[in-house]
Amino acid sequence: MTEAVSIESQGSQLMVYTRGAGTPLVFLHAAVCDSRMWARQMAHLSNSYRVIAYDRPGFGESPPRTFASSSIADVLNVLDGLGIAEPAVLIGCSQ
Repeated sequence: MTEAVSIESQGSQLMVYTRGAGTPLVFLHAAVCDSRMWARQMAHLSNSYRVIAYDRPGFGESPPRTFASSSIADVLNVLDGLGIAEPAVLIGCSQ
C-alpha cells in the first residue's frame, strides 16, 4: 500500500508517496504531470525496491511556491524527511 506524507522543503510542503522496501528509487515527474505518472512503475517495482515519488511545487497535491527554490534541495529534503541516508537511484522524465 502506498503511504502519503507531507514533507517540508524550503518553506513549503511537498506531498510524497512511498511504498516497498529496499534500495530507494526516486521518481521525478515531468513538467506537464505530477507523481501519478509513475503509479504503474511504482506498483511493479515496490516488490523489490522502496519507491518514492513526490509532487513538485505547483503540481498534484503540492502547493505552488511564489519564490525561487532549488529542485535539488527538494530531492534532498524528501530523502532526509523519509530518513533515507543510503544512496538512492533517481529516475526522471523531462526537465
